Amino acid sequence: MTPLPHIPLPYECVGTEGRKWFPYEVSFDTPEGEFNIHIYATSDAHADAMLQDLKESGRVTGQTIGVYPE
Repeated sequence: MTPLPHIPLPYECVGTEGRKWFPYEVSFDTPEGEFNIHIYATSDAHADAMLQDLKESGRVTGQTIGVYPE
């Protein structure tokens, strides 16, 4: 499988309750350099809360091996 230069993300997603969720970039530093991930949140404050949750309970659950269009 050819690696993708990026994983395309929708600019917004609408949850089952009708709220819009937007992608937020999260950056972190390691000895290997700076890296980024994306999380979805409904606002800036919600993104901060989601980051705190990630810090407290985040874990790797598997490797992304493909991205498929909707």
